[in-house]
Parts: sequence; structure tokens; C-alpha cells
Amino acid sequence: MRLQDSLNRRTKHCWLPCQNLVNSVVNGRCEEDDIQLRRLPLATQLGVIKESSGNDVFVQAMISALPNESIAEGTYTDDDLKRRFSKVFRTNFLFI
Repeated sequence: MRLQDSLNRRTKHCWLPCQNLVNSVVNGRCEEDDIQLRRLPLATQLGVIKESSGNDVFVQAMISALPNESIAEGTYTDDDLKRRFSKVFRTNFLFI
């Protein structure tokens, strides 16, 4: 039972940093107007997740699978990707 309590506690400590990472990916720097400036580097959030997860093999594997560009420069927000796709789709659709 003690092992299960320990795992439960560690999972709870890791949950909040993971939610912060999700928020960073979804929203980026929402106060910025430029699409490039909205990209929020993920290194800080990933460092907190690494620290809170201890030496969890699964967490380490997931973090190491992320592209270095995403870690260093961030990702485009969901809304920015939707806008870009819509713009490309409309542009290409006109030429068909």
C-alpha cells in the first residue's frame, strides 16, 4: 500500500506541471500579435516536469521524443495553425 501511495503522490506532483505545458502549447504567449512571438519555448515547463517526475522512465522517454526546435523555440498555437491551414487551403482552392 505504501508503494501505491508514493506513486499516487508523485503522479499528483507531476499533474500540475503537465497542465502548464498543455496551456503553453495551446495558448503560447497569447498577448503577442505576431505568430512567431506567440511561440513559447517549452524548456522551462519540461524541466519542471522532469524534476517533479523523478527518474520515471516513461516521462523521460516522452520528453526526449520531443523535437529540439519545439523545446527551444516553442510551438505554434492551435488557433495559429488553424488560421494558417485555412489560409493555405483557400489560396490553393482558388487555383483548382
